[in-house]
Amino acid sequence: MKYYSSIFVNLVKLITPIILFFLKTKITNVQGKIPSNGPLLIAAHHEELADQYIINAQIKRRLFWVADTTPFGVCLADTFFIKWLMLKLGAIPIDKRNPKRNVNLFCYLVYLLGKGEAIVFFPESYIRSEREGKRFGEFKDGIVRLALEYEKRFNKRIPIYPIGLCYMGKGIKKVSISIGKAFFVSNLEDKKRLFNEIKRLS
Repeated sequence: MKYYSSIFVNLVKLITPIILFFLKTKITNVQGKIPSNGPLLIAAHHEELADQYIINAQIKRRLFWVADTTPFGVCLADTFFIKWLMLKLGAIPIDKRNPKRNVNLFCYLVYLLGKGEAIVFFPESYIRSEREGKRFGEFKDGIVRLALEYEKRFNKRIPIYPIGLCYMGKGIKKVSISIGKAFFVSNLEDKKRLFNEIKRLS
């Protein structure tokens, strides 16, 4: 948490309309709400590069993000400035091509939740253009495993809030955001129900 900078995050929120302008995206509708305090997880549909900025602008609390740092075949977190900037913005780098580098990641995520933080996952990992245009990608179970580990450590369940993003139109895309109700898991098979809820909201 010592790397997180509210100044950097607030600056990004301030210029989000400009970022969305260049990404040719316009927010048209927002439904639902995320609690302003208490530990929780967020599972969001991953459609466009704008997703992170849209979610960050709509949720009025500190957010941490599990971020894939290897979309271009190299680990972005190996670049000192990029890693520094990601950490300042609340990103938690994960190197999928070298799992040994992620050895302490799970413990750190549990630690953040124990401190009452909110963590965002994109369980599909890649945006639509990176999965050959398919609307929905393969749903990874990391967020469900984390929720179950939290319950094991703290003897209480943690809510997962599903978020659906729906883009429409060409040129300037209009996007609607739907935040679902608190979702609780009991086992790994619940990832199917969670993904179905995200699909419904999207």
